[in-house]
Amino acid sequence: VLAKAWIPTEVNIKSARQQFLKDGTGPFAYINSCIAMGYIRDDSYLQLNEFVHLPAEEKRHMRRDTVPHAEIVFAPLATPWFPESFLLSLQNVIMNPQSSGTVKLASSNPADSPICDPAFLTHSFDRVTIIKDIRRLLSFTKVPGIAKLIDKPIIAPKSDSDEDIMEFIKQTANTTWHMCCTVKMGKVDDSTTCVDSDFKIKGMKKIRVVDLSVTPFVPNCHTVSIAYWL
Repeated sequence: VLAKAWIPTEVNIKSARQQFLKDGTGPFAYINSCIAMGYIRDDSYLQLNEFVHLPAEEKRHMRRDTVPHAEIVFAPLATPWFPESFLLSLQNVIMNPQSSGTVKLASSNPADSPICDPAFLTHSFDRVTIIKDIRRLLSFTKVPGIAKLIDKPIIAPKSDSDEDIMEFIKQTANTTWHMCCTVKMGKVDDSTTCVDSDFKIKGMKKIRVVDLSVTPFVPNCHTVSIAYWL
């Protein structure tokens, strides 16, 4: 969701960019370092019919106090297209995606890239929760202290109806490239897993997988932190 926000102090984009390139100071030094991020827990997600029908392990995980249900990001952006204003970017990240895609070999040639289909938003739980998430972002723009600074929306749903929000999502949604779980780690007797707790591929010798493909579910964080831990 993008909105044109008026800022009391006029900023000359050209001179600000030159100053930043020269010595790293000026408006651009703080514009891109004041991104606000937050993790949301919303117990209403746990009452959804789509949640009730999830696997028991998924429900246990999402009921834990430390597991967030959404991530929100507020970022002011300076662009040459609006030299006297900033764009306010409001972003939402799904934290417990249930949609499951596929990774297939394109051919017997190992040099050929695999065929990857993330199958975004194919699960009903993801569709219902992302609508709730975007509606939360829209409500933020109506807070009096924020609303008075916003001139007009640039990219946003036509309304806060389910239909308009979903159409907006179809047109603008993107990925944070956190896909994982394709070589799931788990107990030896779990037929859904490929890797044991020592990162060894089950049924094979001298082969380990040590990257984010082994996680049993999508971590509730920026996955690079898990990769560093591994």
